[in-house]
Amino acid sequence: DVKQMKTFNDYWPLVKDSVIQELNQSLGLWDEKSKFSHQKFEQLVRKLDLITEWPKTPKGKLKTNGDTFDIFKETYPDIKAVSKVFDLSNQTKLTEFNVSEDNRYRPHKGFKMFGTTTGRCNPSTKWIFGNSKWARNFLKPSFGNVLVYLDYKSEEPFIAAQLSGDENLLEAYNSGDIYLHTAKLAGAIPEDATKQSHPEQRKIFKVIVLASNYGMGSRSMAKSLKQYGITQSEAAGLLKKYKEIYSKYFEWNEQHSNHAQMFGVISTPNGWDRRFPKDKFINPRSVINFPIQATAADVLRNALIRLCNSNIKVCAMVHDAFLIECPIPEHRDMIRTAKQCMIDAARHIVGGEIQVDEEIHRGNFKQEPQDQKIFDLIFNEIDKFKNIKHRQEVTLKVDRGTYV
Repeated sequence: DVKQMKTFNDYWPLVKDSVIQELNQSLGLWDEKSKFSHQKFEQLVRKLDLITEWPKTPKGKLKTNGDTFDIFKETYPDIKAVSKVFDLSNQTKLTEFNVSEDNRYRPHKGFKMFGTTTGRCNPSTKWIFGNSKWARNFLKPSFGNVLVYLDYKSEEPFIAAQLSGDENLLEAYNSGDIYLHTAKLAGAIPEDATKQSHPEQRKIFKVIVLASNYGMGSRSMAKSLKQYGITQSEAAGLLKKYKEIYSKYFEWNEQHSNHAQMFGVISTPNGWDRRFPKDKFINPRSVINFPIQATAADVLRNALIRLCNSNIKVCAMVHDAFLIECPIPEHRDMIRTAKQCMIDAARHIVGGEIQVDEEIHRGNFKQEPQDQKIFDLIFNEIDKFKNIKHRQEVTLKVDRGTYV
């Protein structure tokens, strides 16, 4: 949306402070001049009991970069809110999103295909899906088309189940809600429990599933579960139970980790390797999730080939999803074809039947409520500024006797 993007670029420097102040009301970490207070932020981190885990700069200050926020923001809503305001405070213009002369969007050095050791893409902020989620609202379909976001549902647990042959994990995936099903297998909730009837227990097991898959121990996990009244000893018990439920997966994962440490190489079924220097210590955490992430990258690349061969217009690859554009009259048929391409790709690489979700966008791209709220807030502030500016201009003309 070139017109809306130009409006943002023209007015963002003028409304930036008011947007930050609006979002800062519940945080109180920025002063009236929108200057960030490291002292108040440290108080927040201490309040959340994260001070010992939080990474620090060489000068002893708490780090406030994106990678640090990513560690904690999914578990702590306050940290997630701080992260969003930081993204806005660092935002200047969206000039890198501008289309080229032929009306196509080609960000130089933005996409970074094969940008990570796992073969995943590693987009910079020049790529619209590498920027803050609210910025995706600038995307819109061309005339006579719709945008469709096709997303592999819980791709990583599915791949883990297929590669390890863990029947319990595959059953949890097929249930449609791996976190709720894991809580049932652990005996923490009744068989007829739902996301609505037991929301807290589901959140607890979501933390356990995500944290353990990245090699976190009970001590770190207890920090994330403290808000639910879970002690470290209770967290250790839940982690032990979780590993018992999916014992086949964890045995398989340990074998791959041991192989990497012994032979200095780890590979995916499709041949994507990661090699380590000889006679150097290999941190088990650096390889624990490699097979899943790298195989997911294999699946996505295979799906891309199938989509292109089926004449589907692919606008973007997004971690475990695709954004495609389809003509309105044929969009239903093309969505079915595209979803089948993605399902076939997963079956070709790891076997089984993966699920694919779809979102159809007939106008500007819409985000989840919390991200949509930021986009709407920005343009509400721009509208306010325009109205104030207009009233001032009218008043000036009246004072000069030139207003007609």
